[in-house]
Amino acid sequence: MLATRASLHLAIHSPNRPPTTHPPLDTHSWVRNFLAILYVHLAQQSSSVPKDIYGNTHTVVPNSWDPEMNVNAPAFQDKFGIVVGRSDALFGSDQWKLGIQIIHGTTGPTLAHAPMMVAPVKVILSETSITLTRAFTSMGLDPITVKEIGIYTLAQGFYYMILRDVLPVPITLEHNQVLAVTYCITTWV
Repeated sequence: MLATRASLHLAIHSPNRPPTTHPPLDTHSWVRNFLAILYVHLAQQSSSVPKDIYGNTHTVVPNSWDPEMNVNAPAFQDKFGIVVGRSDALFGSDQWKLGIQIIHGTTGPTLAHAPMMVAPVKVILSETSITLTRAFTSMGLDPITVKEIGIYTLAQGFYYMILRDVLPVPITLEHNQVLAVTYCITTWV
């Protein structure tokens, strides 16, 4: 039997202080878009019509030359990769975007988005895992609070949310603090 688990790890880095880490959180928040896009990739059939982060539906078609689910966003990109937001609205599997996304920026209520880091697949005995990490830096003078975290993917020219978690305890970042967000997705037999 194959089992899958995703866990969310958070750390806050402050100048001249050791990082503050939070206990890992198990995530069960995969949204319907994830399975719709995965189905197209696995079945090579185009019957999935997920909703993008703007609320529009698109038919995702099998395409061997285009990455089916790209999360490896460069710095400054806030349309795909790990993203953060300010909403604490309850999770629902039919959601298609964060409630209130915190966009990339260096002033005001924004966070500087570092490039995504996608680690190579790690295999230990019957366990296989992949780790996705992104850092967010508070550059504005006012504190900014993160209440939700998600993963947006770029698939065939459109952006789709595939995962969303609402934090049990919001995280407030002061000027120059960095929030490091890591998702570890593990399967085992």
